Amino acid sequence: MTGARQAIPDDRRTLTNQLVRHLRRQIMLGERPPGQHLGEVALTEELRVSRSTVREALRCLKAEYLIETRAHRGSVVASLTPARAVEACRLHAMLESECFRGLAVPIQPEHRRHLLDLTDRMRQLSLPTNVNEFIELDHMFHKSIVDMSEHKLIGSVWANINSLIGIILTMSFRYIELNADNVANRHVAIVDALSDPDGSRDRVIEIIGDHYESLARVFSEKHEETKG
Repeated sequence: MTGARQAIPDDRRTLTNQLVRHLRRQIMLGERPPGQHLGEVALTEELRVSRSTVREALRCLKAEYLIETRAHRGSVVASLTPARAVEACRLHAMLESECFRGLAVPIQPEHRRHLLDLTDRMRQLSLPTNVNEFIELDHMFHKSIVDMSEHKLIGSVWANINSLIGIILTMSFRYIELNADNVANRHVAIVDALSDPDGSRDRVIEIIGDHYESLARVFSEKHEETKG
């Protein structure tokens, strides 16, 4: 647990990781709009890094569904939709709910302290400015819970789709006024459910479902508006 306490400082990150964080933040905040071409040569000249570094960073962002490849254009910023964000929310909810069925409730006090430490650090962020830091803390929070589950295979699948959080956050910044306190409180509600001595796994599953479903409802409404 203690090894995950600190996010990796920029001076210890690989150059590729720094570039991924830089481009991810620009995409999620709309500084690089949907459809913008991300040419390797142009990015190499703009950002003064090697072409291989740019290529690897684009590969990572494609895995996060924040960029896509189009015929005759190469890599472009993905045109995300509310419907895609709804899918991402419900996929997360489904997998985490199944993981939570393998949890022993209430969780151990040291696990509670670790999770609350992460929520405290979330509360100190400025959103959306610190989006990369939030992604790291959110990943550590949910992974810590998934790792407690007996359902290891489901946990492995969850790890493979966790990159979809970028879709959820991008659309959240577009349609919801996120602030650090509200985000932290949503995560504290999960910790409280996990820690309740009179609680049950069904209650925990309900809480985690609402954690994602409340966002999915907002995105669904926006999807209907765009259709109309």
